[in-house]
Amino acid sequence: ALRRLAILAARRWSPLTALSGNDGLFLDIGGTAHLFGGEEAMARRIIRLLARAGFTARIAVADTVGAAWALARHRPGQVTICPPDGQAKTLADLPALALRIDEAAVELLQRLGIGHIGQLAMLPRAPLVRRFGASTVLRLDQALGRISEPLDPVIPPEAIVAHQRFAEPIATAEAIEHWLGELVPMLAEALEREGLGAQALECIADRVDGVPQRIRIGLARPNRD
Repeated sequence: ALRRLAILAARRWSPLTALSGNDGLFLDIGGTAHLFGGEEAMARRIIRLLARAGFTARIAVADTVGAAWALARHRPGQVTICPPDGQAKTLADLPALALRIDEAAVELLQRLGIGHIGQLAMLPRAPLVRRFGASTVLRLDQALGRISEPLDPVIPPEAIVAHQRFAEPIATAEAIEHWLGELVPMLAEALEREGLGAQALECIADRVDGVPQRIRIGLARPNRD
């Protein structure tokens, strides 16, 4: 279900969408937020759409993957917007666990009286690596934007299409029937090459007035016959 939601998000909200554990998604909205009225408007719109489908969500927007993850999961409220370059200040009062570090490191930090990210960020780097390991420092640097953290995006499957373009419009039933007779076998061959069957088919006729005419059919089970 989460992967299906990720594919929907990649098609609708951001082409750079990745899974985050079993219950979260990362969306790179750097190039798309303006299309939805800005970051906060986009976040609230997504929350409303998910609510209609029966899902409760929290969204955080930040410059870094780590900061967004921490704020979405450890800061109360449906929407949190971290100011540009403000992750160090915004994360300072969050627990060290919000850095996605392992429980053993978190337990050791707590024993030493270091409970928050701000306290951890103030420690000298070399002793920090020796005592808590490179992975802890890596997560801290990723969250604060010192080291980049690339996403592993979900790639939506592309629809299999058979199409034919015409120099002049066709209008007779005979011509339409002829070209459907050409296109359907092409579609069946494409499905066979991919080892797939279709459960939904759509015929789209691009009309001269610019309004496409669509005819859809659904099948009870995948088929390419």
